[in-house]
Amino acid sequence: MADKVIEETLAPFGDPVSPDEVSAPRRSRARLAGVTPTELISLFGSPALFVLIFVVFALWLGGDFYNSSLRMLEFSQAVPAMVITLGVVVCLSVGQFDLSIAYNASLCGFVVIGLFYRNDVPIWAAILLTLLLGSVVGLVNGLLVTKMHINAFIATLGTGGVLLGLGRVYSDGGQAITPSPTDHPLPPWFRDYLGSFQYVASTPVAVGILLVLVAALLHTINGRALPSSMSRPVRVAILAAVAAVVLGGVAVSGILERVSLNVVIFLALATGLWILMTYTTFGRNIYAVGSNPRAAGYAGISVAKHTTMAFVLAGLMAAVAGIMLSAAQGSAIQGAADGFLLPAYAGAFLATVLISRGRFHIWGAVAGSVGLIYVASGLVAGGVAYTWADVINGAVLIGAVALSSVVRRSR
Repeated sequence: MADKVIEETLAPFGDPVSPDEVSAPRRSRARLAGVTPTELISLFGSPALFVLIFVVFALWLGGDFYNSSLRMLEFSQAVPAMVITLGVVVCLSVGQFDLSIAYNASLCGFVVIGLFYRNDVPIWAAILLTLLLGSVVGLVNGLLVTKMHINAFIATLGTGGVLLGLGRVYSDGGQAITPSPTDHPLPPWFRDYLGSFQYVASTPVAVGILLVLVAALLHTINGRALPSSMSRPVRVAILAAVAAVVLGGVAVSGILERVSLNVVIFLALATGLWILMTYTTFGRNIYAVGSNPRAAGYAGISVAKHTTMAFVLAGLMAAVAGIMLSAAQGSAIQGAADGFLLPAYAGAFLATVLISRGRFHIWGAVAGSVGLIYVASGLVAGGVAYTWADVINGAVLIGAVALSSVVRRSR
């Protein structure tokens, strides 16, 4: 019964059409530029709601809400959580859940500092060993699901408990490790490149990343968001408007001068995952398995192999997140990433209603995560206690899943 519920929740192509609907005569429907009203609602409803929220914040908080330095600082601080979101998207795309990913990130973040500080391992070697650790955890999750045939909820929940315990053991009951400038200091590049908001990327690098992002955004909107029935002139007009708004907003805000290097690294990582999931056979097979494992198996795709690899990728993303979190903090704190699980899933499910209609998508998850960050910070700036953040994330997760179901049915 649980597997059936999971399959219905994650199915990217929606419910099958009944024979009665197939045989029924087609009814004339009002169309605008080749698009039905239902398609228009599913296409513009969620983005319009996000725009409305930001307009309300602008009227409520004034220009301070659009302080580019403050917004980039929040983006930089949220990079580890958004890296976890990328791992969640990969797992959801294959039709599985990984509830251990945040605990994996916490353990990896502690291990990378612990190996350097306690065991005198060079930081570059500590990073490589930590990446290996995160990947091995993902491999274990994948084998539990594919070889032992344990439900992903149960398997990853159990693995998360084990990782939580190992973190407490390795940290001697939760004691933090804080290298100081006089006591085994961390290399400056570790914090500057991976965690410091003060280390800003050069303008050519920032411009190059911006152009890649705009191209990826337009490609995604054209292929995943706009209905195939939409006429070409309207399609071109929408894409041109999106490009103009993005480039104009970036130019006015002056944000290119404040892009920290860890944000550049995150965006490069997201771009690589997007290319992997969109343009490679592996990525297409991931989506095929997530859509219909039985049909994918009949087509010659190894369901077990691709499911396991998705968990390995999620584990690798957890390790990257843990390393970047430790670099930002300059120390190892047990359980530092545990609270990232809920916002990661909220951002991942927002991907199904923001850019990609009903399907999990890398850039949709990035947009959803950034939106959640700014909505939460806007509420805090307006006087709402920061303790309401989890309430907001939980409500967004419920709303995103509900909207995703509506969008899939409208297709």
